[in-house]
Amino acid sequence: MQVHYEYDVPAERTYTWLSKICRDSGDELLAAKADMVAGYMIDARALSERFSINDWATSEQ
Repeated sequence: MQVHYEYDVPAERTYTWLSKICRDSGDELLAAKADMVAGYMIDARALSERFSINDWATSEQ
């Protein structure tokens, strides 16, 4: 997938691109993780809610 950069792109659009790139790669686990990070970064979070990308090291999640 080619992504053309614009001057004024909403930050949340980058997560849409990330999810599509991961899905297009055929790696469903990676796509699911991209969706998780997108949800964490874009959606409302509870106070003190945390998300660790380091937890991605294993495929058992």
